[in-house]
Amino acid sequence: MQNNKHGFLKLLRHDLQEGMAQNLPKYALCTLFLVMNISMCFFSIRGLELAEVPTFLDLTIYLNAGVQIFSPEDNAIPVEWLFRQVLISFLVYNYLTRDLTTYSLQTLTRIKKRSLWCASKFLWVVCTVALFYIIQFALTFAAAAIFGNPSFGLTLPLLLKIPGVFLNGADFTQVAFAAVVLPFAISVAVALMQVVLELFIKPILAFAAVAALNIITIYYASPFLISNGSMFLRSSLANADGINPAAVTGFLCAYIAIFTALGLVYFRRKDIL
Repeated sequence: MQNNKHGFLKLLRHDLQEGMAQNLPKYALCTLFLVMNISMCFFSIRGLELAEVPTFLDLTIYLNAGVQIFSPEDNAIPVEWLFRQVLISFLVYNYLTRDLTTYSLQTLTRIKKRSLWCASKFLWVVCTVALFYIIQFALTFAAAAIFGNPSFGLTLPLLLKIPGVFLNGADFTQVAFAAVVLPFAISVAVALMQVVLELFIKPILAFAAVAALNIITIYYASPFLISNGSMFLRSSLANADGINPAAVTGFLCAYIAIFTALGLVYFRRKDIL
């Protein structure tokens, strides 16, 4: 038991140190894109010439607005939203497969329990996605500070300027959950799905499958396609015909449970020698 615990902690430390170190160039690219994306939001809001000053939460909603439910008459594509999803997929791409053929192969012979190896990799996925969002939130908070209002409140006159938003009786807690917590949780679930798929197919195919899923999401509004929940304009809080965040949360939890179990069961039987 003690050997397993020590081996797991050593493996987790390796994943957090080596995995994050290998991702530093990728995080630099993510930061550059986020700076550009947030700057566009910044100048777009300034162009509205409102008396109200946007807060951190206002900017986050503006950043994660996405597009309304797709219709043939409206061909708007949420390019910034789609590129953020691609960047997160890029962060977790191929780490599991590459590590399995090097460091982890030696560690697995010592800790015996393959479930601990999976647990370490799954925690690495959570931390990898979390760092992306920490960078995004830090840059958004800095932009709000430049505006002069680095608070967490809501500015309704500003939000109602976003086409399609009317905030259907939503309170602060609901909006904060849909704009801040839910996108992060969705990104974790999708990244976890990609990592588990890499156990079955080539990493590039798993990456392509997730990219295809995100593209399909643009055209079909369904809680089953959980990435819909990361676009605020698809939420029932902002759009009368939108998707209830509670429904997305239900499918999100199911995705995490199914792919976690699938990864554990498959890897226990996988021949890695």
